[in-house]
Amino acid sequence: MNLQHCLINLNKLQGSELDSGYSLLGIKSLFSNKDMILNLPFTRSQFIQELPERQKGMSISGYQPKLSLYVKDNILQVINNNGTYILKPSPEEYPYLAENEHATMMVMQRLKFSIPPFGLFRFKQEDGKPEEFAFVIKRYDRIGSDAVRLHQEQLDGAMGINDKYGLSEGKKAVSYESAAKYLITNVNNSLKSKRDIFLRIVYAYVLGNNDYHLRNMGIILPDNAPPSLAPVYDFVSVVPYPSAFTEYLALPLLALEENDIDTAPGLNSKYGEYIGFDFILLAEHIDINLKLAQKWLGDIINSHQLIIDTYNESHMPEEHRELVLAYVARRINLLKITTL
Repeated sequence: MNLQHCLINLNKLQGSELDSGYSLLGIKSLFSNKDMILNLPFTRSQFIQELPERQKGMSISGYQPKLSLYVKDNILQVINNNGTYILKPSPEEYPYLAENEHATMMVMQRLKFSIPPFGLFRFKQEDGKPEEFAFVIKRYDRIGSDAVRLHQEQLDGAMGINDKYGLSEGKKAVSYESAAKYLITNVNNSLKSKRDIFLRIVYAYVLGNNDYHLRNMGIILPDNAPPSLAPVYDFVSVVPYPSAFTEYLALPLLALEENDIDTAPGLNSKYGEYIGFDFILLAEHIDINLKLAQKWLGDIINSHQLIIDTYNESHMPEEHRELVLAYVARRINLLKITTL
């Protein structure tokens, strides 16, 4: 744990903030209420054994057990329907995943992506057991004081695909290139939107998020406004978990790789991994000007120090931080290779 940095926004704690682990700015950013009671009113054991039973039928994509929460009497309380927050602990098979998601989402937030407010919260402590944290994030698909549900669709459903990894007959049939083209054609074809989509894909590669699949890309469908790409969510680095980190990306990068028809140039080179050249190809295939693609790739390379600082300020264990940062350094160097 990094006891000097806020469990919400990673700001340096001052004075009495050091006792709680939360900065006033962090609390206000997540709850708009400085009087919140910040420790969870239940233990991790209660969460695992009892509370999800009260929420049968709740459906949120992802592999972590989750709870829907709302604020009542300045406390995060469990609710079956219309919750305004989601709570995710670290699964036993993926220790410290809550801290990992917090750190990785903070990287994305500092990179100016659209991110719902989020933070880390302590479970009620059990005798003789170490302190444990859960990741809590505000739902972006609930609006107004009545928490009205905002209609949305995950990308696999929108594209009529039955598998979140785009699998068909044992082969990956959907690439990030195809996913990006669908979003550009059907949601928003502005340069700003193209940049957002492109950067999300590149940062999934850089940060080791090989679980950035079609169901982790959402489309918001409001009644009285054009559709839009949902904020970034479920963004983690899988690098510290070797059993799950068996591929660089959840989907093939380029359309030519779909159904194993061909291989991306970087994978087929002496490097054996995706390189900057491959991401330049992706950009060109989704109608991003070459010079602009090169500039954006340069911006990503220049964000290396921000990534280092954020993970070092985070609450991830040191061993996990070191694994992630070594991986990021390798990816950054590969992005610098733009010719073959």
